[in-house]
Amino acid sequence: MTPRVQPSRARRALLGLVTLLPIVGAACASPGVPPGGPEDRSPPKLLRISPDTGATGTRPKEVVFTFDEVVSETPRGAGVGGSGGAGTAGAGDPLEPLFIVSPRVGSVEVDWRRERIAIRPRRGFRDSTTYTITMLPGLADLRDNVRDSATVAVFSTGPARARNRIGGVVFDWVNGKPAARAIVEAIAADSTVYYTIADSVGRFTITNLPIATFLVKGVVDVNANRAADPREAFDTVRVASNLVARNDTAAAELYAFVRDTIGPRIVTVAPRDSLSLRVTFDRPLLPSQPLQLASFTLQAADSSVVPITAVNTSAAFDSLVARRARATADSAARARPDTAAQARARRDSVARVDSIARAARDTSARRRIPPPVMRQPTPTTELVLTLQAPLRPQAAYRLTARQVQSLSGRPRTSDRTFNTPKAEPARPPATPADSARPPAAATPPAGAPPVRTPPAGTPPAPRDTTRRPPTRS
Repeated sequence: MTPRVQPSRARRALLGLVTLLPIVGAACASPGVPPGGPEDRSPPKLLRISPDTGATGTRPKEVVFTFDEVVSETPRGAGVGGSGGAGTAGAGDPLEPLFIVSPRVGSVEVDWRRERIAIRPRRGFRDSTTYTITMLPGLADLRDNVRDSATVAVFSTGPARARNRIGGVVFDWVNGKPAARAIVEAIAADSTVYYTIADSVGRFTITNLPIATFLVKGVVDVNANRAADPREAFDTVRVASNLVARNDTAAAELYAFVRDTIGPRIVTVAPRDSLSLRVTFDRPLLPSQPLQLASFTLQAADSSVVPITAVNTSAAFDSLVARRARATADSAARARPDTAAQARARRDSVARVDSIARAARDTSARRRIPPPVMRQPTPTTELVLTLQAPLRPQAAYRLTARQVQSLSGRPRTSDRTFNTPKAEPARPPATPADSARPPAAATPPAGAPPVRTPPAGTPPAPRDTTRRPPTRS
C-alpha cells in the first residue's frame, strides 16, 4: 500500500506547483508596490536629465528624465490636453499632458520606461534652436506620492543658448479677472512658436528666446486642450526686438475677449425710475468708444422726443449714486458734530486695535505677491440713460441706439420698444393728533394689583393727626 500512496502524493504536489507558477510569474511581472518595509511618503526624486540641462551643440533624438523609483503611468492633476508639440487634445499617452516643449515641434511621443520617461518629437529637434522642456507638477510614484513642483530642462542644438524672456499677464477681460492657466505663445517672424502656460493668476514668462520681434498671443483655454479654438477669448500684442533685452524680461499685458463679426444689439430697456433707463445689450461694449447723447433717441408713441441728459455705463452710474449718498451722509454728520465726533473716536479706537492685531499676525502674508490688477476698465453690457423729463406711466416708448461698437470695433444700430409701469397709488396723508383730547391712561404692568377708583361723592380721607412732625435738632 505504501509504495502506491507516495507516487500519488508526488503527482499532486507537482500539479499544484505547475498551477502556481503562472500566478507567481504574473506577480513578479506586475509593477505593483512590494509588501513590507517602511511606508514610502516621498515623491519620485529626479536623478538626472539627458542631455544635461544647459548643454549646447547637441541634437538628441529624445530627452530622458530618470527618477529614483518606478513612476506611475497616470499623472495626478495633469491637464487633459495634448503636449507642448501639437497642442491638441487626444486619447494618447496619459503622461503627454505633463510636458511642455517650447518651441513647438509638432506631435510629441512620451514613453514610460518604469524609472524613466522619454520625450521624443516625431520630426526631431531642429538645428540651431534652444529648447525648453517643462515637466509640470503631477508625476506620482506607485504609492501616489505626487511631485508638486515643475522641472525645466534647457539645451541648445546650436553653439549658443538663447537667454531672453518675455513676461506679463493674461486677463479675462469681459469677466474682469486674470485668466488662470491661459495659453501664451510668442510667434517669431519665421513662424516658430515658443509657448508656455500661465499660472493661477494669469502671469507668465516665456524663457530662452532669441532677440527678435514677437507677436505674443494669450488664449483663455476653456476646454484645456492647449489650442486656440474659434470661440475662445484671446488677445495679441507685438513686442519689438529692442524690448526683448538680454537677461531682462519684456512686459506684455493681454486683454482676452471673444472676437465678433457683428455689433451689439439692445435686448432690454427697463425704467429704473421715472427719470432714468437701464439699457442692456447682447454683448460687451467697447470701453474706449465715446458715449454721445446724439447716439441715442427716445420717442413716445406720439413721436414726441424725450430729451436725454446723460449716458453712463452701469458701473459709472452706480458710482455716481454712491458718491451722492456719501455726500448726503457727510452733510448730515456735520449737522450733528458731537455724534460725529463720538463715531470718529470709536472708529479710531477700533482701527488701532485692528492695526495691533494685524501686526501680530504671521509676517509671511506680507511677502505674498498680490494678484495683478487690470489697468483697463471692465467691458460692460449695460448703460444708464438719464432723462430730462419723467416718463408717463403705462405708456409705450421706443429707444434707438446708433453705431454702438462691440469689443471688436463692430458698429451696429438697434432699437427696442418698452412700456412703463402704472403709477403707484398715492399714500393717504397722516391724520394729525387731536391736541384737545386728554392723553390715554397708562396701562399697568402685568401682575400689578388693580387700581380701585373711589365712587363719585366720596369725601377725602381724614388727616392722620397722631403723626408728629419731625423735630429739628
